[in-house]
Amino acid sequence: MAQIVIHRKGAFNIYGTIADDCYFPEALTREQIEEHAPVEKIERAIKHGSSYNEPTPVEKTVCVNALGLSVKAFIQKYLTLPNEKR
Repeated sequence: MAQIVIHRKGAFNIYGTIADDCYFPEALTREQIEEHAPVEKIERAIKHGSSYNEPTPVEKTVCVNALGLSVKAFIQKYLTLPNEKR
């Protein structure tokens, strides 16, 4: 199962392609994601939105998800840091 690091505006999560869902219930900071993913994947995600080998924006990565959320709702739920983590 592919584990894709996704990123948007300083927030990170890991997206599982089999489950079509995130591993973590809320967004992680850079410091937190470094405990769970290699730096190379994190850097790719920062540059392109996801850590796929082919440049893939986060919106394309999460547009089909297990919860049936819109891209906007998915980003709000999984890729938005609470104010105290920003």
